[in-house]
Amino acid sequence: AVVSTQSGHYGRADKHRWLKFDVDSVDLTDEETIAARKLEDAKRRLEAEHGPLPKDTKIQQMSNMLNGDDLSRDLELAEKEMYDMLRNSYLTIYNSVVWLGYFYVFFVSLLRVLLEGPGAVKTNYAAMSWLLRSCQQTVFLEIIHAATGLTKTSTLATVLQVSGRAIVLFTVVDAEPAL
Repeated sequence: AVVSTQSGHYGRADKHRWLKFDVDSVDLTDEETIAARKLEDAKRRLEAEHGPLPKDTKIQQMSNMLNGDDLSRDLELAEKEMYDMLRNSYLTIYNSVVWLGYFYVFFVSLLRVLLEGPGAVKTNYAAMSWLLRSCQQTVFLEIIHAATGLTKTSTLATVLQVSGRAIVLFTVVDAEPAL
């Protein structure tokens, strides 16, 4: 902007008052207000000692971040990414553990039938029932996953599916010794 000096000449103004960051006009939390004021004070001291700051200084970049919603938007994005990463890691570990349990039951049962012959079919459930029950009990966590929104599944559908399998395993299979 061009301004008139006392001598009548026109020159460029060093700063525009309307371009300065006004900490008091922004609704910030106490910690953010203190940080913004400290940053603005440090910027003023540096500019008083050394003149206007270059555009690429850290203080200028931080001041620019505080001028808008970039900081809060970046924090929200980082929190969402962290939540997604933790959720995906947990679900991967959970599903892997349950899959390994069921696979172990299948593999040992198949191996026993192949090595011992058809007579092993009758003793397989007795030998592996503890692990099969443990896996099925772990699957009840899927109801909590659906209810808390950890997975995008209907809670009712999950309850029906998990309870149906549990009823078959715990009441039908256990109640009938011939099975």
